[in-house]
Amino acid sequence: MSTGLMNRLEGIRDAAVRQHAARGGSYGALASAMGVTRATAQSRRDTLLKKDPSEMEKWATSSS
Repeated sequence: MSTGLMNRLEGIRDAAVRQHAARGGSYGALASAMGVTRATAQSRRDTLLKKDPSEMEKWATSSS
């Protein structure tokens, strides 16, 4: 059960980061929200945006 929950939470997080980028959010604001340095936030966001959304990210953004 906890593995499924963690996968869903990661999907939600990734969807939120992707949406933040799509709306023009800054690396600084993302870093503040994530509680990490700006460089770490930039690296995580840039890495995420190079990949297609995962199944759990798609689940997090589905309307059903």
